Amino acid sequence: MLYAVFIDTLPRVLRTGPVTYPLFIRTVPTSIETSEATSATLPRHSIRSNSLRQDTEITHINALLYADDVAIFGDPSDVQMMLAACQLHSAQFGYRWHPAKCKVIYEPDPTTTDTPTFRLYGISLENVPFFTYLGIPFSQRGIHTGQMTTIARTKAIAAMTTLANIGAHQHGFGLNLALNIYRTFVRPMLEYGLAIVKPSPAERNALESAQTRCLRLALNVRNPTATTPTVMVQHLAALPSINFRRLSLTLRHLIRAETCSPATLLACVSLRVRQENKNMQVWRLLTNPRRNDTLLPAFHAARKVAPLNTSRNPVTAFLRDRHQEEWDKRRVKSTLARRARNKPIWDPILYAPASTNSRRRLFFWRAGWLPSYPLSACACGAPKADRHHLTLCPEVGPAIARLREIVPIDFPPHDHPIDTVLNALPLRRHLYKEGHWRKSWPFLLSLLRDIDVATHPTDPPEPERSLLHDTPPTDEVTPLPHRDN
Repeated sequence: MLYAVFIDTLPRVLRTGPVTYPLFIRTVPTSIETSEATSATLPRHSIRSNSLRQDTEITHINALLYADDVAIFGDPSDVQMMLAACQLHSAQFGYRWHPAKCKVIYEPDPTTTDTPTFRLYGISLENVPFFTYLGIPFSQRGIHTGQMTTIARTKAIAAMTTLANIGAHQHGFGLNLALNIYRTFVRPMLEYGLAIVKPSPAERNALESAQTRCLRLALNVRNPTATTPTVMVQHLAALPSINFRRLSLTLRHLIRAETCSPATLLACVSLRVRQENKNMQVWRLLTNPRRNDTLLPAFHAARKVAPLNTSRNPVTAFLRDRHQEEWDKRRVKSTLARRARNKPIWDPILYAPASTNSRRRLFFWRAGWLPSYPLSACACGAPKADRHHLTLCPEVGPAIARLREIVPIDFPPHDHPIDTVLNALPLRRHLYKEGHWRKSWPFLLSLLRDIDVATHPTDPPEPERSLLHDTPPTDEVTPLPHRDN
């Protein structure tokens, strides 16, 4: 009950103050006439030239409340007046603010030595360079993007490290679950607040490096200075870059601002910005079609050229196309990515039925670590066992040729047969027990084990149950390999 009274009455106290007239905080007026007219009607105001403020009219909002987190802002005299109003409000309803938790962000004017002191219950409040409100660090100039990036990186890496310590990696819970945990719980920490800021290139690179660090932890690579490539981890899990996620979230927020109910505060603010403040710097950056850091103009242009009426959610369809473009660029740069699927989907090798060791070999093959890198000698006596040699090797070559026979798909001449089969894997687990996959899937897992043995003749893997290559294919259901542990 007290909270209901608090959230209902405090905003009105801050708006009206101890006098009859409401409290307005004004920045640079749009014209002299506006300034003179406003000064004649308002009992108190603050005239302060600040080019960093985006609005150039009277600001009717001087406080933000979310639950018990309250932020007040304005001229020093106005802020002290609102602090006094908060103190009177707490005495009236029997609660108390915590002065030690209250901070002030104020940069004194360098041309004067008179620095105001802000007090609550007679206690001076600490002046800080920035303060975190609802998880977003603010400074005198607004959102502190650099500090926000640092907090996000530190928080995400610490969370992923904790999760890896309890088994969220490829040797513990498995790579599939580890990447799902990262995507669900850790990546939102890196994305929080990105939709409302424009990080610099250095800050964007810092966030990308944080995602790379988290993916290495999913691989159980604990050394922070390691350079283990993660391009295939991103590719197999269909993870876009953090910058693409930022652009996607920003687009969704802007579309929401354009299409939400007219009765909402967001609709009122966005309508005012679009109609009266088209020259506002933030809106100009978001709607400029010549800039490559916003998707809103491209989305509207795409809808005019080819309306996305066939999709229930045109925004999702547009972002899916843009994700495909980023995916194609990654495939151009990476040979390993070109060998994988050509669409951004969660690769079946992460969840198809297989033992722990078999899944490790599947990932190693995709990542280019099987055959081993650097290349080692083959069991047949060849000095370097690369992928091309495997098709000719007397140890595993016949099995690769047989794989072509039992999998009824087209094999491109320039692609490795194992890559072709992996790209044709079904997307649902139950399909591995139907059709030719009853025989070909266990056969493929056994083939990868034989490749592992042939390319590591001095350090063979531990024995495990698998389907023998010399077993002729029959119509009987072939049991899947048992788990190793």
